[in-house]
Amino acid sequence: MTAPATISLTDGVLTTRLPGSLAPGLSCYLALSLMAREPAIVTNHVSVSASTDDPNVADNVATALNEVRDAYGINVVRNPGAEAELAPMSTGERQQVQAQLLGFGLGFSSVPGWWVTSNLTVRSYGSGADVPGTESPGPHDRGTNLFTGGCCGLSTADQWCDLSVISAAVQTGGVRYEMSAHLGGVADCYGQAWFRVQFLDFLSTRLGEVLLGPVTPDDRTNATALLLRSATGFLPRQTRAAQFTVVTTGGSSVYGVADNVSFVLFPPDAPRLEALSLGSDHLTLSWPTNSVGFVPQRSVTLLPDSWTIVGTDPTLTGAHWSVVLERSETAECFRLYRP
Repeated sequence: MTAPATISLTDGVLTTRLPGSLAPGLSCYLALSLMAREPAIVTNHVSVSASTDDPNVADNVATALNEVRDAYGINVVRNPGAEAELAPMSTGERQQVQAQLLGFGLGFSSVPGWWVTSNLTVRSYGSGADVPGTESPGPHDRGTNLFTGGCCGLSTADQWCDLSVISAAVQTGGVRYEMSAHLGGVADCYGQAWFRVQFLDFLSTRLGEVLLGPVTPDDRTNATALLLRSATGFLPRQTRAAQFTVVTTGGSSVYGVADNVSFVLFPPDAPRLEALSLGSDHLTLSWPTNSVGFVPQRSVTLLPDSWTIVGTDPTLTGAHWSVVLERSETAECFRLYRP
């Protein structure tokens, strides 16, 4: 790569050309984010070309992924479970690509969706003694991969999310967020992990932040495990963007790990679901009666397709609906959802 990416707009067509060329076996990931204020049709095309003869044209592959998302009720973090992984690269190749990209300030890196600012990498569960196995305590639906450190010391990666399209709602002070992450490490290692969200105004000035973690060896009784950490609150009124950061620390080739990071927004009129313990074996969920059309759902993973309706008819108590559920041996999450 010898030149910065070029972006041009002609007759409503936005064209982006990646810089220079890729060495054999390397790949690049470029994320373009478009916020639409009204319905529109967007078509993406990608292509690969060469100015010199390519001895192996079979490995030239270009893929366009189109994703249309609402701002509310879904996880707005891209590649939250490290499942979208690029072709393997050696440490030297990865550092070379990152150094080149850092010089150009481009929005792609070795981990799709994330700008790797310091060594963060992706590993597979059970791929070695320095990462949790597939049966270690952690996310119920954990996929194949997780985030972990690389090289030594501190490892970080960032992601930026534009929220300007909902600025009017944010200005009311009523846009609520729920964030969570599975964080941990391996036995006999002090490696730790964090998930941080920073709230930024239209000048990218930091308005505040929320930090999940770390999960210390004492928290996990020095066992190999990832534990769920979560927080909820309201966006500061001047928020126009959010910056997500995954951080791991460690050394001697053993690091903290993170998986299934999540940040979900709810509109100002979204009712709040309250959960109260009822003895040691039951849980009571309650929500306001003026929440027309909402139903309680449950999930053990927070993944979009994992939510199911709580199969218990609610009862009316004052100004609230409520349901009583038996406690599950597996940690669960609950939400109100309007189909």
